[in-house]
Amino acid sequence: MRTEGGTQASLEKWASDYAEKAVYCCHRLDSLTSGLVLLRKNRRFTRELAQAFEDHRVKKVYWALVQGEWPQSLNRLDAKLKTANNGMTQVSYNEGKESLTTARRLRLMRDRSVSWIELTLKTGRTHQARVHCAHAGYPILGDSVYGKAAAGSPFGLHARELRFRHPASGESLRFVADTPAEWHEILRNFGSD
Repeated sequence: MRTEGGTQASLEKWASDYAEKAVYCCHRLDSLTSGLVLLRKNRRFTRELAQAFEDHRVKKVYWALVQGEWPQSLNRLDAKLKTANNGMTQVSYNEGKESLTTARRLRLMRDRSVSWIELTLKTGRTHQARVHCAHAGYPILGDSVYGKAAAGSPFGLHARELRFRHPASGESLRFVADTPAEWHEILRNFGSD
């Protein structure tokens, strides 16, 4: 999100201005990732929602466009991850934290150069989906940090769905975000899988 002056505005500030009252983010997404972010309208349930994310009681489902033909059999990505001194996340089997992402291919581009996959993050490490996909040999489309970004390609990571129980009522909640407009053209090139 950019302001008129070209500086990056925080989502929390933008949403607060839009709602004309303070709202608070319950978690974060990488700046290039599109999709759902859970916001709360007051400070009530701050601790409960933070604990739900920490305990992995919030189901986070992402859609990703990845380079290459993702194998149907590749459905578990569990490389341990750590943050390096430069702030980048990297695979480290000796020093890394347990990290688990499950995956399934949804569709394959007709020319087989890009796969559309669904990722469920079972843990919440920084850049987990991006690093797991790159480590498996199928980097996220448009990711210049952990892959090679082709000119003009959209960033291929989208926070598609959040599921959790309301901290007061216990009601099951499910929220889904449509794909970003930047994906629409590329999605026309996918066949059925």
